[in-house]
Parts: sequence; structure tokens; C-alpha cells
Amino acid sequence: MGRESVQSLERALAILALLCDRDQPTGVTELAGRLQLAKSTVHRLLSTLERAGVVARTADAAYRPGLKLWEIGCAAVRGLNVRDAALPVMERLMRRTGETVHLSVWDQGEVVYIEKVDGSNPVRVHSTLGGRAPAHATASGLAFLAFRKPEDITEVWKKDLSRFTERTITTTSQLERRLEEIRRQGYAFSTGAWHPGSAGVAAPIRAYTGSLVAVLSVAGPSERIEARLPGLAALVRTAAQEISRALGHPAAQRRTPGRGLRASNAVTSPAMGGRRRTSNTRRAGLPRRRR
Repeated sequence: MGRESVQSLERALAILALLCDRDQPTGVTELAGRLQLAKSTVHRLLSTLERAGVVARTADAAYRPGLKLWEIGCAAVRGLNVRDAALPVMERLMRRTGETVHLSVWDQGEVVYIEKVDGSNPVRVHSTLGGRAPAHATASGLAFLAFRKPEDITEVWKKDLSRFTERTITTTSQLERRLEEIRRQGYAFSTGAWHPGSAGVAAPIRAYTGSLVAVLSVAGPSERIEARLPGLAALVRTAAQEISRALGHPAAQRRTPGRGLRASNAVTSPAMGGRRRTSNTRRAGLPRRRR
């Protein structure tokens, strides 16, 4: 492909990106001005895109994304898998924090761990892939409760909130206050509510539709997590947004692509001495503490 062909392709993709980012059809003059291209060039590219069905022309000669573009997008989304998108990010998050990283989903009022990367610290939390955890007593569960639609969590409000430790939330009024706080912060934190001495920080992962599909969390001994909470929370939120971006979530797309965990310097694991370490994704850990 010659340089002129590559340039035409780049310009056509820029037109598509601009049309997809707008809520209303856009005319040739505005497109040319925003892209700093000649009107004749924009018109020629739009004609080609229209023939391909990826843009459509309105009655007043403005342009909007075409249905063919929707078909292409749906095909791309069908190939997305949250575990595949999450695992590289989870490995980087573990290297930055030294703590165990979990990916969990919601099932019948409980959290289910579907992927994990064991921490590099010798003292770490215990968890099992496929294992379940109570929603009201874990950071992952609280994140689900805070960010899911109210009609999707009715099963939690219908049953008693079991007490596991003296820190467990056991009343709906307590839970409602905690969920409001989590929504304001954008992340969930829980310490010693399920297993004494263990804590976690969690943030939501959203798909291209905006729906909550999973939660990302780090977990470790309470004293270690609490001492680094602000930095850990920032890293977990950034990582969750990075995964959401990979799944096509539009809000995450607007959050400075490419500036995820690689660029963050909020936390360095004290057990790592500032050095990069190779991650170890394990199906079964050798933990010392329970979460």
C-alpha cells in the first residue's frame, strides 16, 4: 500500500471516529474544519464510506455512522472476553502492588472469583478460583452492590446480612450508607469484615453497553492494605478503567488511552524493593491468611 493510500485510510478513519463521537449528523464543512482537511477531500472520502455502508447521508446532506459500522462493532464485541482482557492488566497490577489480584463476577447475590494472580508477598490472602464470597462483607461484593442496578441486587435485601466478624455490616441502613460512600469514591474498601486481618480494594469493570460485568480487586493483610489505601485505590481504579476500555466502554475510551498502569507511580510494593518482577498466575496459591 502506497503512502497516499495509507494517508487516505488514516483520514477516513479520522472521519469515522469524529462521526461516532457526535450525537448528531455532521456536515462536510464542519468535518473539514475539525479535521483541517479540504472540503473536496472530505467529500470524496465520505462518498467512499457511504458506498461501503459505514456512513449514511441524511436528507439535509449531513452524515452519521451507518448500520454497517454497527455490524462491524457487534462482531468485534462478540469476540471480547473479560478474562482475556483483564489478565494482562491484573498481572501488571500485581507487579505494582505485590498483592493478590482478583477478577470476580456476580451470581445470585454472591461474588464468584473467575481469575486471580497471586501476590508476590510471602504473607498473602487465601482464595480459590470458582470460590464464592458474601457480597456485604467483601470489597468486591460491595462494589457490585454499589454499582449494579437496584433491580439486579434484590436478592441481597431479601435475606439476613450474616455476621462473620465484629466489622461485618449487618443492617440495611449501614449497608445503604456504605454504598453511598462507595459511589462517591468510585471504589470499595473492606477490612476484616469476612476474615479478621484481611482487607481488599475493588473497582467496577464495565462493558461497551455500560453494564457492570465484573469487579477488579486487590487483597492482602489489613495492615498492609490500610497503610497504602489511597495509592492502591488509585491503581485499582485505573486498572479497572483500562479493562473497561479494552471491552469498549465509551466513558473509559475518553480517559486518556495508553496512560494506565504503565504510567502510574502511586504505589510500589514494599516486598519488591522497587524492582520489576515476573508475575505468577496460579490456580492454587500457598497463602498464609484467609480473606
